[in-house]
Amino acid sequence: MSFRVLVDEELLDHIGSPLTKSQREAVRVQKIEEIHTLQQKAYHDGFQDGVQKSRIAQNMNLQKAIRTEEIQRLKNLEHFENDMRQTLHRAPVHQLECQSQRSLALECYRSSQDPLKCAGVVNEFAACARLACEKKFATAKTQ
Repeated sequence: MSFRVLVDEELLDHIGSPLTKSQREAVRVQKIEEIHTLQQKAYHDGFQDGVQKSRIAQNMNLQKAIRTEEIQRLKNLEHFENDMRQTLHRAPVHQLECQSQRSLALECYRSSQDPLKCAGVVNEFAACARLACEKKFATAKTQ
């Protein structure tokens, strides 16, 4: 372990051992060098502190930009989701074919005790449904 003791003129005068002029100059130069070293260290520390603060500010700006972009993307996603729900999830409305024959067959079953009496109405409904399916498949093949 080493110690460093700074001696100035007053201390030496107080002790009773006055320095020579060259010794006083050496002490003065030593003090100036120590002050210069401390100033350089303080400047370096301040510079490093400034760099660190600058990096922190950049990171915070980046985080803010990322949050803003994330919020915008979520809004876009919600908008896209709403559009999808409104357009793609709706079944197209078509006029039902054979609706009158269907209604007659159902009414016959409800009103009659003997379902065999509805055979004629049911056959008409079945023929209409078969014809509608054949038309649908024929148009699908031509496309």
